[in-house]
Amino acid sequence: MSKTAEEFQRGGMEKIKQHTFALAHYTYTVLSDLKYANGAPVVRIYSDTDFSSPDVQGPIINFNVLDENGEILGFSQAGHICGDNIDVVDGRPTGSVRISFGYMSSFEDAQSFLNFIIATRLSKSDSEISFQPVTKLTTESVTDDNPSFNNAEILSPILQISDRELGSNPSVTKTTINCQPPETEAESIRAAVSETTVPTCRKGGEPITVANIYLYPIKSCSGFEVTEWPVGNQGLLYDRNWMVVNQNGVCITQKQEPRLCFINPSIDLKQNIMVIQAEGMDPISVSLEDSGKEAVICESKVCSHRVKTYDCGEKIAGWFSMFLGRPCRLIRQSSDMESKSLQKNTKGLSSATNISLSLVNEAQYLLINVASIMQLKEHISERLEEPLETEELIQRFRANIVVRAPESFEEEEWAEISIGALRFQV
Repeated sequence: MSKTAEEFQRGGMEKIKQHTFALAHYTYTVLSDLKYANGAPVVRIYSDTDFSSPDVQGPIINFNVLDENGEILGFSQAGHICGDNIDVVDGRPTGSVRISFGYMSSFEDAQSFLNFIIATRLSKSDSEISFQPVTKLTTESVTDDNPSFNNAEILSPILQISDRELGSNPSVTKTTINCQPPETEAESIRAAVSETTVPTCRKGGEPITVANIYLYPIKSCSGFEVTEWPVGNQGLLYDRNWMVVNQNGVCITQKQEPRLCFINPSIDLKQNIMVIQAEGMDPISVSLEDSGKEAVICESKVCSHRVKTYDCGEKIAGWFSMFLGRPCRLIRQSSDMESKSLQKNTKGLSSATNISLSLVNEAQYLLINVASIMQLKEHISERLEEPLETEELIQRFRANIVVRAPESFEEEEWAEISIGALRFQV
């Protein structure tokens, strides 16, 4: 064992333990002291210790936020944005908030969290709390010698990185892009396969082409491939315009219901219908006509976006309920209300303002590069008993536009791209 390794073994982990526990102890102490004007506690902490020793208590705090009457504040009220809305069962909360401190956590992180709790739960007269750093927390507690802990800014701020797959493995990122289409009919604007894709920041090199175009009419259900498709003011026409919700009106995704991936919707533009198929079920169709003016409009929430939707009826609800084995309904985004992109551009590029979104999480289009997928595949193949096929890996990222570029991950440097007559801002 090298001298450096011996020193780290003797003191490194001990310093980290002391550092993280000091943060946890400080946060626990302040949280425990927070009270409403009537003397009621702001939080209920779940712990068998009083955070007096790092030998019996790790740097984790579990708690629920309470209101002035001592009732648990539901996670929907607290900003929870995905999943169901069942907060309490038989008087017990179905979940709690957890704070975990680590090597890179700082006193400022703890302060920011406590300030958030105070600002959202207490009035100014209740929240005059003086923050004093704990004596154990010093700049020598943990060193910054390891560069792997100092890479928070390596991602370009002009990119919006979507869901990462396959745990902690280095993963391909989906690039999200927005577009302001020309002021012409949506049906007249088409992005065709094999059109040359040109990043405006790219100089020279081999051409980049569009390999595939995928459409996902129902959020979290299977997509279908097209060779060309109309572009509307929210992205590909009818992309993520519908979603499945539970009996409480909350969006169901594959995280809660993996069988959604077996539902195959497709759009028939000539017949003006969406056909929905699944194994063991008779196909069913839904009109593409927006009947929101006649149906009851309700408000739903998709991640951080609030959208107005309308129900697609009892027949289609029965179809989905039978296939999934649980009460659910199909709803469609109303044309009366569209989500707006809140993305910010920090590199001085012309910002795409007032971007309309469908039921997507982040942006109008998701793009992925085959070369990046191939590098990911090479990296993980040796770890898998049954390596994934390239096509399967591509489908896991649910991108609308799949491009073939010479270099892997070069898409992370793109600022704008053009496909035919369309220009996109990354």
